Amino acid sequence: MSKKGYYINIYTNKTKSDFLQIRYGRFNASIPKSYIEENNLAIKSDNMFINKELYEKWFKEEIENDREYWRKRQEVFNSFYPHIPLFYECREMILNEPRFYGIRPPYYIMGLAYCGASSATLGELLLIWENEETMTFTCECGGKKFCFLFSGSPLSGTQGDSQTICSNCGKWDTKGGASSSLGSKIKARIKYKAIEPRAEKVASYEELIKECIKFNA
Repeated sequence: MSKKGYYINIYTNKTKSDFLQIRYGRFNASIPKSYIEENNLAIKSDNMFINKELYEKWFKEEIENDREYWRKRQEVFNSFYPHIPLFYECREMILNEPRFYGIRPPYYIMGLAYCGASSATLGELLLIWENEETMTFTCECGGKKFCFLFSGSPLSGTQGDSQTICSNCGKWDTKGGASSSLGSKIKARIKYKAIEPRAEKVASYEELIKECIKFNA
């Protein structure tokens, strides 16, 4: 994007000869070829410059879908991760109750290139944070930060995300655990398994939070 508009990619729509497929970043749309002449636009090397008004009009559906996706994603994130400090304070209760131990967070804990993603139960996470120094860090405020999600390439050892939340100030950081290596995080993760026997039905996030508040009162 420039200060006055957007450079978009453009190519022929093979299924509709009178339409063009346009793209900006992850957004895609289809427009009639007639729009080019109507708006006095020019295609150069499969690119076209459009103003903000046209961008918001042509990509309206994509933009709205994207906003809704991130709204729902944030809603899911907020249903669990901001409560990690509370869960840690109530770890004794959670580790001794299979219905709480077996709860799985919304997203994976470990995402590795060529290997895929690996989830973990809340009980496993609590044991990792309690016993593995490579998965806990000191926040700027002096509080303890817990790494709840990390990713990277096991071949190169390069880290992607290393997301943490502070038990004191609640700060969330996407690079908060980058001071420990990817390899050390992987070793810490694979040490812990889901509790056996597993609960037939685990508690909901809402139930867990209520019980933790009651336990911590």
